[in-house]
Amino acid sequence: MSSGPEPRSDEAGAKVPERSRRTLSARLFQVLQVLFFPQSCVLCGRWVANPDASPLCAECFLQLPRFRSSLCPICGVPAPAGDLPFPNRETDPGAPGPCPSCRGQRTFHHSTQAWGPYAGTLRELIHRFKFSSHRRLAHPLATLLERAYEARPDPFSPSCLVPVPSHPRRRRKRGFDQTLLLTRTLGRRLDLPVFPGLRRSRPTLPQFGLDSKARRRNVRNAFRLRQARRLKGQDLVLVDDILTTGATSREICKVLKRDGQAGRILILTVARVVQWSGDFLVAEERRVLRGAASFRRRLGSASFRAPGAAAWRRHPCRRGSGGIPAADQGG
Repeated sequence: MSSGPEPRSDEAGAKVPERSRRTLSARLFQVLQVLFFPQSCVLCGRWVANPDASPLCAECFLQLPRFRSSLCPICGVPAPAGDLPFPNRETDPGAPGPCPSCRGQRTFHHSTQAWGPYAGTLRELIHRFKFSSHRRLAHPLATLLERAYEARPDPFSPSCLVPVPSHPRRRRKRGFDQTLLLTRTLGRRLDLPVFPGLRRSRPTLPQFGLDSKARRRNVRNAFRLRQARRLKGQDLVLVDDILTTGATSREICKVLKRDGQAGRILILTVARVVQWSGDFLVAEERRVLRGAASFRRRLGSASFRAPGAAAWRRHPCRRGSGGIPAADQGG
């Protein structure tokens, strides 16, 4: 009686290992892709043929910017002193600690981990994924998330992945939920399930240009949790593509802790906005000029609930000085 399927044999009688068959299948898929579905790299324009059919060449993938220094465990900002981490003044001065902005603040998550800065080719790659319908870019972006996850300083065993939800109006505009697609791709790599019970109940203003109090008010009560009993006592990974101010992620973690009674939460993102100047502002201002008019029309609709007239009067889009439209805001 056989205990399992026998390896397939060729005509000469030699057994073909399962891994070799998968390798041959992948190479055959690449050949068919080049012949019938040729595509170019979204960054450099060279022809590519990847096993996952993603339009990104290996050279551009290896040149994507990443954080080389230690990160603040709370907000994910890199330490300015190269490889030296932020000192932990509360317990051990030699151990890594939070940055000066996060010291003494109440947090609802355990740590934050990001692959690289939201700038350069990494910013362009995320834009192509979100706004140009290059859904196959979820594979290389999930690879970056996987490597950032493996590089976390305090490893723990999460029970599931939780994607940062998009509002249904934004999903209809883009045609897909980019964070959900990215989380599902990462879940297959890490062999972790995706929790679908987190929902965004209302649209929110862009966080850029708002002070800390207005940011918290902007996302307050913007999320609701279903099937909360499944998260009781479970360690989670909150997945997003971009981390900007951190107010959105903080509100979500508060909901997961309060309504779901979750355990430790790791915020995992592809990119982290490091500063509000230079390359980031120049790129985002162009997008604002194209989207400010439609954003103002949304503000005038009856279904859009703003966090307050005072907050909107202070917003850069209102003053005409630039900002990030709702379609391009992160957490």
